[in-house]
Amino acid sequence: MSDTERDTVLGKAMRECGELEKSLATLASELKAIGENLIIAGRVLKENPAVFCEDREVMTSDVARIWELVDKYKDASVRLTDKRAELARLTG
Repeated sequence: MSDTERDTVLGKAMRECGELEKSLATLASELKAIGENLIIAGRVLKENPAVFCEDREVMTSDVARIWELVDKYKDASVRLTDKRAELARLTG
């Protein structure tokens, strides 16, 4: 592989790492927000269920999204690990 080709492949791998890192940060932020909402709802249910007034549609949507977001997070994490290994091979 020529230096130009290697630089192109290296640049692409670096760009993809950055994109995956951003994706992971976004997914982690979404999951954290859902988790915080569930903690609050759980606290209310535990301490005084009579005052529980969470929005049913939002709660249902959040719970339904957990599995999708976790699956996407796991997938992006594996892809980032693979991409970092590729970078290590290219630069090492």
